[in-house]
Amino acid sequence: MAIGELFRHWTYQVFAPGTLLRRKYNAFRELLRHDSRSLELIAELEDIRYGNEKVDWSRVVELADQLDDAVRSMLGQLMEMNPARYMGLADYCNKIAFYMRMAVSVPEPDLAPPYVIPLAEAHQRPDRAGGKAARLAAVRSQSMLPVPDATVVTAAAYHYFIEHNELREPIDARLRRLRLSRPDELAVISEELRAMILEAELPPRLEEDILTAAYAMSPQRTPLAVRSSAVAEDGPVSFAGQYASVLGVEPGHAGMAWKRVVASKYQPRALSYRILHGLADAETPMAALLMPMLDAACAGVIYTRDPDPPRRLPAEELAEGVTAVHAVAG
Repeated sequence: MAIGELFRHWTYQVFAPGTLLRRKYNAFRELLRHDSRSLELIAELEDIRYGNEKVDWSRVVELADQLDDAVRSMLGQLMEMNPARYMGLADYCNKIAFYMRMAVSVPEPDLAPPYVIPLAEAHQRPDRAGGKAARLAAVRSQSMLPVPDATVVTAAAYHYFIEHNELREPIDARLRRLRLSRPDELAVISEELRAMILEAELPPRLEEDILTAAYAMSPQRTPLAVRSSAVAEDGPVSFAGQYASVLGVEPGHAGMAWKRVVASKYQPRALSYRILHGLADAETPMAALLMPMLDAACAGVIYTRDPDPPRRLPAEELAEGVTAVHAVAG
């Protein structure tokens, strides 16, 4: 291709210099247009990088793809103007594009079964069972505390559900429109996403696995609780209170309750929380716990560590400020 462009350029140069001049002029105009577009994209990426605009990770991927297209278009116009001089730029462009794709890509989802596992297996597989189930399994296996039994609908089940209904692209298309600075749009997009999840078909195999687990968990048909256990939940990023728990679920309705928990992944507050922590949607697949409902005598929360760091005294803050001023002045 490059040799052909070079030969054509030399042919025009010898036999049709006027045509070559017009082609160079038009190429230069297009070069300026694509350069302007590239700068706009870089500016938007910088706004996101420095926190001036909060968007979903899918928007970052889209901007990176658009920037790659714009830069390749610039390269094409440079080759049109002088292929001999700019022939080597294609390799550099390919290398930059490769590293840029690596920087913004997320791992391919794991759709492989099993889609339901016992709680005992969750401790070693937080990537499948999610943070809440993994930690509950650890408490059960490593302490003498009475922990109710549970079954985990895995993150692979979520990926399988999304793939079965071909929802990944429609979800990403809506997430790319998200701007946390526009709360009204956030509410509309959130409603669209949750409706997509609730209206989607539960794959027959997954529905059978969930119902089998639900009836095994509740042979007397007593109500169940279906609780969120998303990957990344209850970890360094807590997601505390962001997702739904569905209580009093009849075993035969466990599949619909599971979809309601999955849909809560797209509640406005959950979307905002995830975006603010820089996580992609595919990085936080939803697993869920099926647990028996218990008549609690009492309930509460125990903090083993102060959730708020100790507040520094004004004198400490003043001393730090004075030190900084001296460092700048010095």
